[in-house]
Amino acid sequence: MITKKKLSIYKKYMGDIDAWARLALKEEKNTMKDDDWYLIDSMVQDVILARDSLSSFIKENVDSEDVKAEIINIAKGNFSNE
Repeated sequence: MITKKKLSIYKKYMGDIDAWARLALKEEKNTMKDDDWYLIDSMVQDVILARDSLSSFIKENVDSEDVKAEIINIAKGNFSNE
């Protein structure tokens, strides 16, 4: 299970598992294992791939950047017309 604490460690080492392996404090190594690191890497990669794919799909189906921005706002739950 990925926790905020594990994400904090991942971010501290900027996603560099080698830096974590060499420099991590004992508490950080006890909190997070290699499998946790690889799982976070995988989730980040999935988000990047989905974002890029979604961005391409939206660009192909809207007539302006304003419409694209509005679609993204609606997806975030913002339905105001402001």
